[in-house]
Amino acid sequence: MLESVRKTADVPLSVRSLRFLSLDPEDMDDFVQLHKQQPIRRQTVITCIGTLKKSTADEDGVSCLVIGTESCDVFVLDPRPSSSSPQESEKPKYCVELSSHPVGLVRVGKNVVLPTRGLQAVLVGLANCEVQLYRDKSLLSSIKTPEDGGLIVNILKRTASFEDRAAAAGPPLAQSVRLNVPKKTKLYGLGPAFKLTLNVQNTAACRPVGNLAISFLYDESLYRMRTPYLRIPLLVPGVVYPVETFVECSSDKGISDIIKVFVLQEGSSAPLLSAHINMPVSEGLTIN
Repeated sequence: MLESVRKTADVPLSVRSLRFLSLDPEDMDDFVQLHKQQPIRRQTVITCIGTLKKSTADEDGVSCLVIGTESCDVFVLDPRPSSSSPQESEKPKYCVELSSHPVGLVRVGKNVVLPTRGLQAVLVGLANCEVQLYRDKSLLSSIKTPEDGGLIVNILKRTASFEDRAAAAGPPLAQSVRLNVPKKTKLYGLGPAFKLTLNVQNTAACRPVGNLAISFLYDESLYRMRTPYLRIPLLVPGVVYPVETFVECSSDKGISDIIKVFVLQEGSSAPLLSAHINMPVSEGLTIN
């Protein structure tokens, strides 16, 4: 009979009764003789505790103590001195019996939410972006998700460790990693204003060339050029002459085009030389 009570007891047993059931048969009589004059009391353990405002929500208002116990009871203790407590009577005036012992206590507005151990429920996702929690036919809670219906659920492992880890002093390791940048790489600005430099050279053996000019052909809806026509001084053979001008991108569409360069000579209808410059994509417009 004792073995049956130990396994399938419908009434919670006291610590002394559990101790008695764990004894060997030859030690039970001595245990009974030692404790038979002492009343049996079933002690419990507090699993969560909180407060609930009694009448007003003011910070200095009177609060009632809410206690959750391992015996599946939730006690609301009246702050008045004449109120009863678990030690003074069998149960306080305000007591709620749960199916399993509470593991936490959260006050949400005028309600007290008590998650319990061993809760078995069902989550149902609805078309109106709402997730409802049911136990049997009772709606326990509902969660409103964003418009896209997304819901993030984080589960913490029972073996998770919250111990501080000693971090190495100094800068992070990634800071000491060298970037694979070629030695001759140069960094240029990405617009919308560009400086265009042309190097012009006379490759003849001994004859200088004069009366030359440079003209640019470009899409005027994309670019603006400060000087689209430049005159070139007398070119001496073997000397490089840099010619500079400025180009500004006037579009915010994130596209680029080519600029055509023509070297012209006075009195001739055909260009002496032509070239195409592939312009980079501008990063933005200048805000005046």
